[in-house]
Amino acid sequence: LTGSDDPRVVAFNQRLNDLITKEVDTWRQSFQQLQVTPNSTGSTLDVKYTLVSQVGDLWSFKFDSAFYADGAAHPGLNSMTLNYDLAQGRELTLSDLFLPNTNYLETISNYCVAELSKQQFFDGPFVEGAKPTPENYRNWNITPDGLMITFDAYQVGPGAAGPQQVTVPYSELTSIINPQGPLGIVLR
Repeated sequence: LTGSDDPRVVAFNQRLNDLITKEVDTWRQSFQQLQVTPNSTGSTLDVKYTLVSQVGDLWSFKFDSAFYADGAAHPGLNSMTLNYDLAQGRELTLSDLFLPNTNYLETISNYCVAELSKQQFFDGPFVEGAKPTPENYRNWNITPDGLMITFDAYQVGPGAAGPQQVTVPYSELTSIINPQGPLGIVLR
């Protein structure tokens, strides 16, 4: 964000900068491990972002990183998300959205599994990628319609199926959303 020296805006900009710098540094290090060949086409990283939603002071971003490592059979794609409460000046965690001592991951997972089960490819080893673990649900965004979960390629389906997204409607989460938390606005 430009045009403000508000400490919350400065912290927000720093968090975005840190996120992208870490992504670039991680890929740069892995690319530097590759052996240079005479017919090298080079390795690349392209990070793009989408502002998924902005509701008041809640900002929800999705970042897609397309990468190619020289000599690889095909390029890759992965995603990351950032949900930020500008009023509080901090990044949100998934647990921030829900009442304490609720099994929100299981509720979200159950809905996602039901939706993904409608796809032919969702079976066998791919079911593991939708189990209720923090790692499986690390990529989430606040949207006007619900909580959007992004599963990277190969997580819940074959690579040919690409990344998958499931939006869990807020109506499925009403009983566990913390009314005093960031999503309290959707209960009103």
